[in-house]
Amino acid sequence: MTNKIKKHSSITILILSFLLVSLTDINAQKIELSPFFGYQTATQFPDQNQSRIGGGINYGGSMNYAITRTWRLEISYNYLKSDFSAITMYGRHSYCDLNSKYLSLGGLKEIRPGNKVNPFGILTIGWVNHHPTSNGRYDANLLHFSLGGGVKVAVIDNFGFRFQASLIMPVLSAGEYFGAKYYGPLLIFTHRTVAAAGDFTIAAVLFLDKRHE
Repeated sequence: MTNKIKKHSSITILILSFLLVSLTDINAQKIELSPFFGYQTATQFPDQNQSRIGGGINYGGSMNYAITRTWRLEISYNYLKSDFSAITMYGRHSYCDLNSKYLSLGGLKEIRPGNKVNPFGILTIGWVNHHPTSNGRYDANLLHFSLGGGVKVAVIDNFGFRFQASLIMPVLSAGEYFGAKYYGPLLIFTHRTVAAAGDFTIAAVLFLDKRHE
């Protein structure tokens, strides 16, 4: 099942990337490319063991396309390497190392498009895969939403920086669980719940053939 999900997600990335890149033949100035890195806070789950995915340095990239003067369609990929832990009778115990991969698609609203300093807001929906890399037994493949905002600063016509803060909210449904070898599955949910993590990033932005005031 996990291999199928990974295969489908890879196909989705290729299709969306092809569609966005192909639009450059029509109007190249509408494309922005943004490799980024930053810090993501821990994700605390609402279970009795206070299970959580640790925070850490994350990195990835985004690509967006202007569909109107102020709205942009954006696809992004975000990678976080951390661990999965929970409270035991001996204190907090780290059960396994964890790789988390986020694939998101959403809308970005610009406040002052074309200006050197351009505030924005962003709302996305996507998929996240939490994959244990030590002592692991079960992946978690979850739907997630994110809400954020920030500012883009153009240094020259075609290059600038993007500063962004977001709230990432994975959704867990009844029957989903995530586990490690130590004492079996650690998380079992009987209802729908939402967790949350903060994400703070800085990106270099390439404005393809774009001009700023």
